[in-house]
Amino acid sequence: PYTCRATNITRANAYAEFWFDRKFENLTMNNVEDFNRSAASGQSDAKLYVMLNTGVGGAYIDKEKLQTGVHNRYGEFGHMTIHPHGRKCFCGKEGCFEAYVSARRLSTEQDCTLDEFFSQLQQENPRFIKVFEEYLDDLTTGINNLYIMSDGDVIVGGPVAVYLEKYKDIISKMLIDKCSFDIDGSYLSFAKCTQQQADSGAALPFFSDFISQI
Repeated sequence: PYTCRATNITRANAYAEFWFDRKFENLTMNNVEDFNRSAASGQSDAKLYVMLNTGVGGAYIDKEKLQTGVHNRYGEFGHMTIHPHGRKCFCGKEGCFEAYVSARRLSTEQDCTLDEFFSQLQQENPRFIKVFEEYLDDLTTGINNLYIMSDGDVIVGGPVAVYLEKYKDIISKMLIDKCSFDIDGSYLSFAKCTQQQADSGAALPFFSDFISQI
């Protein structure tokens, strides 16, 4: 007798990130009038989310709604081509974003864990430095492409994002260098949700629907 929905982990995490981030912003407003004025301003609160896990997924949220696309494939950013005829992807195609920036690139393919990879990086291991430089080049190419298309905030989440946040200044500079329009890279941020909050992301759209009907 209950409404049921199926979603993937990326969309659930993205919606949780959107929900808790917006909740915090709303709490900083002084009164109801401030909130209403903000809501009526017509400014988009759209956010694009990229998840760097063993695969690479994504989501786009606008006006509190997860965009799904015609075939429910909106956000499959991992399978946009960044290197024609490049590395083989798990999907069977070549040159996919996922083949270059998934967690596997820094762990499985290096025969180590993410912890071990970044530990070696801190110890200035030349092999790991080279891999990481290539990784950041490919990552910023993909993020810049997404930013050019969406012209809005880009949030990077997933297991790899935990390690990347300390390199934000380097990543932002690379994004500025690659973008024809942006001058500060401030559109980039890293996910702040705890895993427990992210796990609730599948349920949060029900709350949003309920609140919108009040």
